[in-house]
Amino acid sequence: DEGPSRLAPALTSSHQAYELFLQGRALSPRIFGAGVLEQAEAYFKRAIAIDPDFAEAWGELGYAYAQMASYIQADDRRAILARSNEAAQKAIDLKPGYGFAWMVLSWTPLTLGDITESARLAEKGLSLSPDNPDVLIRSGYYLLVIGRVAEAIPLIKQAVELDPIQGEHARWTSRARRWQCLARDRASCACRGNRRFACLHV
Repeated sequence: DEGPSRLAPALTSSHQAYELFLQGRALSPRIFGAGVLEQAEAYFKRAIAIDPDFAEAWGELGYAYAQMASYIQADDRRAILARSNEAAQKAIDLKPGYGFAWMVLSWTPLTLGDITESARLAEKGLSLSPDNPDVLIRSGYYLLVIGRVAEAIPLIKQAVELDPIQGEHARWTSRARRWQCLARDRASCACRGNRRFACLHV
């Protein structure tokens, strides 16, 4: 069987938890649509309830919270970020070499304006999982946000080459090209796509 169930044992012993994980992952990159991120959160929580040691589900839950904190208007943004950190740290406790969870941890200091700490965590994640397309795409996005466009594009291209079916990766290739054009004109790139971040010139 070449379907998802064949891959499930690599991440979890439960095929049901893995199916829920895949459903959550299909939703968590989306930032538009009422309740989409909350649905992703619910899928990951259900997967974790079945297999509490499912590190990747914890990491993706942390990512869903990071998305909420970044794109949903909420009075309790810091509380959402705290939940993101807790989930990502749980993933790291279960699997210290899981680079994606370190990338998720990098999002809180970035959102709060601590670029130095954010960069440290992001670089740690990339060093642990340099061939993971999810880590590569998030690393590329991170570099775009802080204005390091020339460094971001190769990572995004590599992610697409490793996982050409993932639509999120292809979308970020297009966005990176647009930001590259802005950078050539010495336009402010870092605030594009998320106005809450300070504009940084390349």
